[in-house]
Amino acid sequence: MMRALIVTEPGKIEIGQVPRPEVGPYQALVRTTCCGICNSTDWKIIHGQMAWAGDFPLLLGHESVGVVEQVGNRVQHFKVGEQVTRVINPRTATMGSAWGGFAEFGIVTDARAMADDGDPSLLEDYNAARQQVVPAQVTPIKAALAISLAETASVLDAIPCLAGRRVLVAGTGVAGLALALWSKMAGARRVVVLGRRAARLKQARHLAADAAVDTALDDWENQAIQALDGPAEVIFEAIGDAAFATRLLPLLASGGAAIAYGAPPDGQTFDPRWQGAQVKEQDRYNWVIDLMRRNLLDSQEWISHRWPFDDAIEAFEAARRGGVFKGFIEF
Repeated sequence: MMRALIVTEPGKIEIGQVPRPEVGPYQALVRTTCCGICNSTDWKIIHGQMAWAGDFPLLLGHESVGVVEQVGNRVQHFKVGEQVTRVINPRTATMGSAWGGFAEFGIVTDARAMADDGDPSLLEDYNAARQQVVPAQVTPIKAALAISLAETASVLDAIPCLAGRRVLVAGTGVAGLALALWSKMAGARRVVVLGRRAARLKQARHLAADAAVDTALDDWENQAIQALDGPAEVIFEAIGDAAFATRLLPLLASGGAAIAYGAPPDGQTFDPRWQGAQVKEQDRYNWVIDLMRRNLLDSQEWISHRWPFDDAIEAFEAARRGGVFKGFIEF
């Protein structure tokens, strides 16, 4: 058995005991070292707003990192002692799973070894494609943070060049501020961030934004256009609010691109003028780690809280109150 964070019913989480995952021939058993709290997706799952997560009870957590303890007899690309990302627990007959990274153990799957043996079915699997070995000597917290940052960075790979463009970002969570940073690094002429919390807006200006606009103001739309020096040529929605996303569309220049990164809860549908972000964090993960290694990206500016697993309930309560920028639970 192992301890895990369980969503027992909508809105309720607790620490409980669940069976350790069974390891198949192409899988590795991983002892989890830490997992990040996602202030957007985790809460929608907890409140039953993501139907794909399945029925309760279920295991939570998708920004997980751990160390390989055991490998199946067909595994080729994971070794005992290596640090790996996206450690998960599959759903079972009695327990659902929204990835299940908030658990003492999990598994990763060697999709490349399967392909080498004639079964390529998991090469594009959402989980297996993102499970990769972390470069040596990277701390678990940085390794987990890089999941979020690499995911957002990869969005820019599938859109037109941002150099010289006016970019508007809705959202002041990690995703929104990361998209602002990557836009600025890509050469955007102006980057403006929208949000409602004064501290986050200040942080946005510090990290990347040329300006930050409070959407609680009556004239925030006009202020955004003025700060951009014209209509936005690219808008990123990093909140997951379809109704607010519709209000952003009049700020978009003719021929501009509206990219929806935030995941809306069940029952909300984005206007068809929004295109879904294409995310392949595995393509950008080592790049983000390298930025950290070269001190071109200061991880401490993104990490606001750390808790031991015993305090996981307290951690989520703190996140619910809105005082957590990016928090991690350590095992």
